[in-house]
Amino acid sequence: MGCHDDVSGVVRCPGPWLHNPVSARDKDNQRLLTLIRDSYSLSGGVYG
Repeated sequence: MGCHDDVSGVVRCPGPWLHNPVSARDKDNQRLLTLIRDSYSLSGGVYG
C-alpha cells in the first residue's frame, strides 16, 4: 500500500500499524499480564 490522495486532496500514507496492528509494547504487556495472573492463581489468590 502506497500513499494516496484522500477526498480533501491531502496525501495520506498508511503507517506500519496497518500491517502490524499490535505493537511490541502491547504484546509485552499481554505477556506480563498473563504471567501475573498465572502467578496469582498459583499462589492461591495471595497478593503481596
